[in-house]
Amino acid sequence: MTITAVAKAAGYDRSTFYNHIKEDKLPYKIILRYGKALKHDFSEEYPEEKAAKASDAKEIISFEDMEKERDYWRDKYHALADRVLDKLTKENFGDL
Repeated sequence: MTITAVAKAAGYDRSTFYNHIKEDKLPYKIILRYGKALKHDFSEEYPEEKAAKASDAKEIISFEDMEKERDYWRDKYHALADRVLDKLTKENFGDL
């Protein structure tokens, strides 16, 4: 694979790749993204990060994913708020 193809598959552009390889301590989540692009498991090269790989939450990588996540939590909040309001209304006003 070319550098451009690897960077693109990992979700970065070519100039970002070159900035990444200059860094002394690259965050493991970035290394994981390159590993997925290369179909390589870097946990053998970084055994201390093996636990981090297992515990990483799903990363939101697009604006659409961010909107879906926002909408999910907003809807969940509104449903809960409606339940609380209904319960308080019944407790305070009974069956009027």
